[in-house]
Amino acid sequence: MKIGIHIGSAFLSQKTGVEEYTNKLIHHLLNIKKKDDEFTFFCNPKTNDLLEKYKNKYSDKAEFRIINFPFLWTKVALQKEILKNHYDLLFFPANFPPFFIPDKTKVFSVIHGLEFKNHKDKYPFWDSILLDLGTKLALKKSDILVAVSQKTKDDILKFYPSVGKKIYVIHHGVDEKYFTLKTPKSHINYFLYIGRIEEKKNIKNMLFAFNNFWQKNRDFHFILIGKDGYKSDEIKKVADILSSKKHIHFLGYASEKRKEFLLNNAKALFFASYDEGFGMPVLEAQAAGIPVVLSDLKVFHEVAGNYAFYANPLNIDSLKKALEESLKAKESFIKNAREHAKKFSWKECAKKVYNLMKK
Repeated sequence: MKIGIHIGSAFLSQKTGVEEYTNKLIHHLLNIKKKDDEFTFFCNPKTNDLLEKYKNKYSDKAEFRIINFPFLWTKVALQKEILKNHYDLLFFPANFPPFFIPDKTKVFSVIHGLEFKNHKDKYPFWDSILLDLGTKLALKKSDILVAVSQKTKDDILKFYPSVGKKIYVIHHGVDEKYFTLKTPKSHINYFLYIGRIEEKKNIKNMLFAFNNFWQKNRDFHFILIGKDGYKSDEIKKVADILSSKKHIHFLGYASEKRKEFLLNNAKALFFASYDEGFGMPVLEAQAAGIPVVLSDLKVFHEVAGNYAFYANPLNIDSLKKALEESLKAKESFIKNAREHAKKFSWKECAKKVYNLMKK
């Protein structure tokens, strides 16, 4: 079976959620694929600065089709490639497919979330338009559809009720390294946020909640790691007007080692988004043995189960109280949270995806 995979930006040094998803999934797919299956990675060198590293790592298991093209890479360059060369299946783990698919080629797409439908005001206007068009295209062209959570599947059926296709739910995994992190110790008390600094993440309310918490806990800090996103300047301006501003730290994108250090020493993960498709940092924190403070959302209950401190994301006092409660987490609670996180495996995720490819 000849399988073409759009790697997106999976081989990027500064990966975010969907890029990390694709990277982990590719790694485990290559470890379980049968010898008679041929994998071809469609690569855009402009969005993969570690391409040569991964090419050396995986070249014996997959063909790398490096396509240089300045713009509209998927819609033009990749489109030309799949019309020129036959593939039995095209897999899009993080990107939307092109417009024209050969008749004998199956399409497999993964949908990561529809936050742009639930919270249009939290997205740039044209981003929400393009995401909507891309999702409609994926739903129309795909023979196999996967949602990364039941909540995402429910949203697909809510906003695109005419999809008329079976949607499979396959959860993310969690990297096993987080269960055994060994890093230097920190003597600073802090809550940690991991993710883009953007409007849809509800960071303004998190900042207000931390500020209220800090009034009686002056030794605490709030550390935020992640790239700047939509309205990040406005978010940082909010931090600047708070009395706790010197205890709020936007550190930008963090390397893996720095992230591991910060996660391993945090008092809790503070991740109270308006909405999510999944929420990868939640499992990483549970695996590392730190409490998680989350929005009281369906998707977080699906991911974190009973092992989180839930709060109303719109209520500052509710968020503050959840921070306070997280500091009282018992050892048995932390242990059960770690056991819960073990249910989410990248190996199992890859097996389920591979079985659908072969179906």
